[in-house]
Amino acid sequence: MSRDAPADWGVADELTPFEAMMWRADANPALRSAGVVVEILDHAPEWERLRAGHQWAVRRVRRMRQRILDDPTLVGQPAWVDTEVDLDVHVRRVRLPEGSTLDDALRVAGDLHEEGFDRTRPQWLSVLVEGLPDGRAMYLLKLHHAMADGTAIVQLLDLLHSSTRDPTVTAGLVGPLDAAPRSSGAALAVRHATRQATRTPGLALRGGRAALGLAVRPRKGFTSARRYAQSLGRVLGAPAGTPSPAMRERSLGRALFPIDVPVKDLSAAGKRLGGSLNDAYLAGLGGGLRRYHAAIGVEVDEVPLGMPISLRTAEDESGGNRFAGARIALPVAEPDPAERVRRIREQVLAARGEPALDFTGATAPMMSRAPTALLTRATASFTNGLDVQASNFRGLDREAFMAGAEVLAVYPMGPVPGSAFMATLISHRGTCCIGVAVDTAAVTDVELLRRSLREGFDEVLGTTGATA
Repeated sequence: MSRDAPADWGVADELTPFEAMMWRADANPALRSAGVVVEILDHAPEWERLRAGHQWAVRRVRRMRQRILDDPTLVGQPAWVDTEVDLDVHVRRVRLPEGSTLDDALRVAGDLHEEGFDRTRPQWLSVLVEGLPDGRAMYLLKLHHAMADGTAIVQLLDLLHSSTRDPTVTAGLVGPLDAAPRSSGAALAVRHATRQATRTPGLALRGGRAALGLAVRPRKGFTSARRYAQSLGRVLGAPAGTPSPAMRERSLGRALFPIDVPVKDLSAAGKRLGGSLNDAYLAGLGGGLRRYHAAIGVEVDEVPLGMPISLRTAEDESGGNRFAGARIALPVAEPDPAERVRRIREQVLAARGEPALDFTGATAPMMSRAPTALLTRATASFTNGLDVQASNFRGLDREAFMAGAEVLAVYPMGPVPGSAFMATLISHRGTCCIGVAVDTAAVTDVELLRRSLREGFDEVLGTTGATA
């Protein structure tokens, strides 16, 4: 695709039912599902060039100039509709005082993470943070989860980041946009009601055919139904692990920090310990939590961890969300990294093979239309039982530049909807860049957690002893 051609990223006209659930769950601020991508730049880009780049991006990626329009009747899902984009609102600039550190810049990122979106505007914000040590800068991009999952965010970064320092934006995609057409919730409701009326006969016919098929092949149908029901019992059963008594409080306060681990070292450690890079990653988190709890004098065994499992195929569109949530019991008390990897791998493979893995997606058409109070209670009942959420996805396999500045590191600071902290790993030029977003009420000593997780990864890598 030409770099000046409109992108096919996020082209669906409506949210999926699962995305609508995330969007509507924001009614409870504790369940907000927005995250912040933190990029470290080798120098501060020229401000006007950066603004022009955002104007180009808004023209190239339609989703960046769209807002979400709700159907007040809940007959159909919310729609993406074109709207005006005020770059003075969406693109900001912060200059840190002389002598500031990376942690000072991360506090700016934490404030952005806490901030709620204006629901009448496109669901993204960006901030350039200048004044980091050694002349570096930080670029922050905040996106609502209804726009994209981790894989889709990498697809977007691939679209928006140049492979050269030289300007590549031409005038064709930088001029002002035409006025956006007016849209209303009432008009969307009428559209949905009309579509539903035309679909009803076909839905009834397909339902009749399905029932007839079950009658003709009852044994096969009942066997599949029994297998699914058994899987559903495991998926919806008692939460894996026991929540830590030291991480029960929840708030809107956020603290962010990064951890770097070489890709080749973590991959080799996973193989040496009998698993994969992801298994070693989760084992590092478990080892870090063992150290953290030992330091505060709290005993824990296995804690509940939530993780997304990608459902994407090669045929899926770019953008949007295609994942299911799974839960495992993260071994924390286990001091042997190899045994932790074995127990983690066994659970992850079992979770991936569950027929009912995507039960949330299957029920989303119904739940996305449920009363808001019921929807938020159901969401909170799942997420509040998790101590940790952890995600891992592949980053860009090339050099990346923004308005002439090179991207040295990328840290995805994922949403923390109800859990104590979220860890997200993305690979960037040979480094596993791990972003950790912490609920400051659940984790009262953030610096201790940072140190403990670093030591947990060192333990898995074999660079320290295996005892806390």
